[in-house]
Order: sequence, then structure tokens, then C-alpha cells
Amino acid sequence: MRNPRQDRQQDAETITAAELECDRLRKALSEDDIAIAAWRAQSGALDPKIDYASLLDEASQLNTKRIELKGQFEAISRNAPNSPSAISLQSQMAVINGGVQDSLNSAKTLFPSASTYEGLTIKRETDAKLLEAAGAALQQARINAAQNHYYVEMIGSPSNPKSPSGPYSLKWVSIVFIVSMILYAVLG
Repeated sequence: MRNPRQDRQQDAETITAAELECDRLRKALSEDDIAIAAWRAQSGALDPKIDYASLLDEASQLNTKRIELKGQFEAISRNAPNSPSAISLQSQMAVINGGVQDSLNSAKTLFPSASTYEGLTIKRETDAKLLEAAGAALQQARINAAQNHYYVEMIGSPSNPKSPSGPYSLKWVSIVFIVSMILYAVLG
């Protein structure tokens, strides 16, 4: 028979352990958020993947613009070699070349620190999933504790018969035999 006091104590310990685990994971999740915020403040980037993609996109657009300007410059140089617009196009190409180099350099410097950010985000996602699982375990522990409080109480001791309450075939065979003998003796 189960002891209700021990069951209640065990249920309370299980619930307490689950609550402590949930609290620990909430704290870890908060620390992960703080670490990600510190990384963002230090690096000046919100999300390296997005920033890296935007820097490469910017470099690509500037490169396209540089190719257009180079085509215009070559056309003007062939048709009017001493044109003042050729000098303007050269200065625009120089500015665009600098922009392309700046974008590529920024992307290169962002790339090494992206692994740190990825590690932080993976740790945060893992802690979030563990917190979700711990919350489900806590809820299940509470449900089990509520279900474990139903017990069968013994009202009286069970009866222990000294003889079987089953079929009386031997008894009836004996009675029929004795009655038959008596009738045989009386009639015979």
C-alpha cells in the first residue's frame, strides 16, 4: 500500500525541482539576451547575416554603377577626348571604387565576429527550447501530483473464509449416497 505522506512529499520535491529548473533556464535566457545585446553594442551590428548581405548587395550595386560610368567614360573619351564630363566621370568612378572597397572591407571585418554572434544565438535558442520543455515537465509534474492524491482507504479487514465457498459436489455426492443406502436398507 502506498503511503500518502511520502507520495505528497515526493510530488512536492518533483514540483520544486521542476520550478528550480525553470527559474535557472529563465535566468540563462536573460543572460543570453544580455550577451547578445553586449555583442551588438560592441560590434555595432544588429544581425551579421543581414548586415553582411546588405554590404555585399551595396558593393554589387556600386560595382554595377561603376561599370555604367566606365562605359560612359570610354564612349566620351573616344568621341570627345578632352571633354570636361570625362573628368567628372573619372572622379565619380574613383568615389564609387572607394565605396565598393569600403563595403567589401566592412563585410570582411564583420565576418569573423559573426561566429561569436552565431554561438550566442544558438545558445539562446537552445535555452529557450529547454525552458519550453522544462515548463511542460513542470505542468506534467503538477498534473501527476494532483492525480496521485486519490487513494483507496481500507474500511474493514477482508474476510478470510476457513472453507471454500465454491461448489459442494463432494458434499452432495455424499448426501445422495447416504440417502440411497438408507432407502436400500429400508426397502430391501
